[in-house]
Amino acid sequence: FRRETKLLRLPTWIIHDEQKRQRQEEGKVGEQVETAVSILYRTAVSRADQFYPFRDVEDERYLRIRLLIRMFYTVQRKIRIATANRLRHLQQDLEFFGGLKGLPVIQQSIDSVLETIPAEEQVEVEIDPKGGVAVKFFKTLEGRFMSAIQAELNDLPLYQAVFKNLEGCGPGIPGYVIASIMDIRRFPTLPKLRAFAGYHLVSANGNGQMKAPRMEKGQRANWDHKLRQAVWFFTYQVNKLEPDNPWKIQLETRYRRETEKLLQIKKDEGKIPPDFTVDQFFSTIEVIREEQRQQGIKEPKLPEPYKGIPALSRKRAQRWIGQKFLQYVWTEWRRFEGLESAPISTTTGA
Repeated sequence: FRRETKLLRLPTWIIHDEQKRQRQEEGKVGEQVETAVSILYRTAVSRADQFYPFRDVEDERYLRIRLLIRMFYTVQRKIRIATANRLRHLQQDLEFFGGLKGLPVIQQSIDSVLETIPAEEQVEVEIDPKGGVAVKFFKTLEGRFMSAIQAELNDLPLYQAVFKNLEGCGPGIPGYVIASIMDIRRFPTLPKLRAFAGYHLVSANGNGQMKAPRMEKGQRANWDHKLRQAVWFFTYQVNKLEPDNPWKIQLETRYRRETEKLLQIKKDEGKIPPDFTVDQFFSTIEVIREEQRQQGIKEPKLPEPYKGIPALSRKRAQRWIGQKFLQYVWTEWRRFEGLESAPISTTTGA
């Protein structure tokens, strides 16, 4: 690109779908499955229309955001949080010796390290009220990266058109979304974007029932973890919005619907009366929670048969809002690019 070479791009799902087809329809396994390079070459020869050009202005801007997000993620998750957890474990182990003062050599080592760091950015090795350890230096670095991300977004037409007016959507969420997607042309349909974000449905047990995909031991997740995290955080932010916010209204409407579905299961099992309404349920659990609060119980627990219903309903409602958020991103981003939107399948958004 720097040498003004013409670059063409191909969505990776074309390669993955072909390899999947060879495994399922042709029974190929292991090295029998065609390599990505071979499929790429064969596609270039027979289906050149599947490729699209790298754009020197727009794509370079998205790439800058992607690199900034990658650096921010590295500092936040791989360095600060990982360091904090290790320091916390060290602090817990040191309690056996009476804390830092019990092992003077440890205190001396920490003091020697702190001497090399500016006072305003020194490491705090005391356990904070939340049980973690704050590392001021890396928090400062995170802030600098986030400021750079915000500056890039403010100058990005895509951000102005799609994300800026989303209430509760700070620079982190659109930054992660743009960095993960990069080019909406990679996803010709909404279900493909949802699958890329891990917000699709998979077969539960082979009898037609569907469920949300989960990480399983020994298997590699086929979705983008950072995009999935960004979508989840958006749903978390929606939870905190004012009641009259359109996204909040959708969330609460879905929460009520999911609660009704779970109550119906309890009714079918004979655990609650058949005429018990969702409004009665909300009133009942609020009374139970208030009584437990007055008894000094910090984390009220609901008795059977109500136990678990509010949490599961909220979780399902937030996942549904995540799917709606991806639909919004896919539709509005394609509209911004001047692309025709293919019919939106609802099979993965139930």
